[in-house]
Amino acid sequence: MSNVPRQSKTQFLQKSALRKTLTEAKQFAQVIMFYLAIILPAAYLPLLGGGFTKPEQIIFPGLLILHVTSLVIGHGHDP
Repeated sequence: MSNVPRQSKTQFLQKSALRKTLTEAKQFAQVIMFYLAIILPAAYLPLLGGGFTKPEQIIFPGLLILHVTSLVIGHGHDP
């Protein structure tokens, strides 16, 4: 006989519920990021059309970073 402690049924159910919740949260994040990656380039147009003043010089790189992040995270979503 082994001395490996057995999980109780309650512990097993708690772990599986947590795993399911995390999986659903991951899928939700992928969906949001997928569609954000699609619509985010529309925010570039006013910035590019209006020229780069001081506030736009800060906003534009932030939008690019957000876009790349949304592309990476949302890549696994299959609509």
